[in-house]
Amino acid sequence: MTILGRDGGILAAHSLYDALTSHHTPRSLIEDEIGRRRANSPNLDAARSCMPNRSSGHHRGREVSRLLRDLPGSPSDVLHANTVEILDAHPGGVWSQGDVLVSLRELNMIAVLDLAARSVRWFWGPGELSGQHQPSALPGGTVLVFDNGHAVGRSRVLEIDPSSDAIVWQYTADPPQDLFCAMAGGCERLPGGNILISDAQAGRAIEVTRDRRTVWAVQIRTTRSSTTASRAELYRISAVPAPAAATLRGGDEPARRLASARVRCELSDDVHLDLRSVP
Repeated sequence: MTILGRDGGILAAHSLYDALTSHHTPRSLIEDEIGRRRANSPNLDAARSCMPNRSSGHHRGREVSRLLRDLPGSPSDVLHANTVEILDAHPGGVWSQGDVLVSLRELNMIAVLDLAARSVRWFWGPGELSGQHQPSALPGGTVLVFDNGHAVGRSRVLEIDPSSDAIVWQYTADPPQDLFCAMAGGCERLPGGNILISDAQAGRAIEVTRDRRTVWAVQIRTTRSSTTASRAELYRISAVPAPAAATLRGGDEPARRLASARVRCELSDDVHLDLRSVP
């Protein structure tokens, strides 16, 4: 994990492996995943021999991360981190200002790390999460996360209280399998308290209230992707703050040029967009 300054220079570099293996549970999860891949991959012995030996002190930090990425398997990135968020101090003291929240998809775990101390502040997910994406710390101290549910065939949104590790709120479809996003996707809390959910493989996003009512939805379908159903129609939809949207609508040419330079997907003849509000 690399921290950059405003000029793009590297201020610090940290190893996820060093931080995670400071705690016995994440360390065991990593070792178990390596063992599973070793059992399923007859050519893993050479890679296994390069793994770290704690007594020798060799193969630390970035080198270990590279070795873990190179292990056989699909996907092969054992420490795949699909979210990194720098945190404010937790109101209950679970973590401190500047700690980071990470999502480790292959370990089915979210964790808060003190990178400077190379230590684990908090973790959650084994036995509950499956291929999760986009955890975020909410102002009250809870954590919101999109549980893809890859292993069980249904996705859900969870809110966890790190002080007790309890699930304090969740959203599932009715029936549950109506929301299943095996890859990508995510969720975010909107300023008014509603939750925006990205159902990536279905090419849709939905906004739900705290009492689990759907109040808005968007559907995007691309004709060219109809033969590649295993891939996502979109990666994630995110809310744009009202002032930013107003600037783009208001004819600010430099702002529009900047937005155009950042956009990586454009609507074309084979993309179909359906917006609807739900009473």
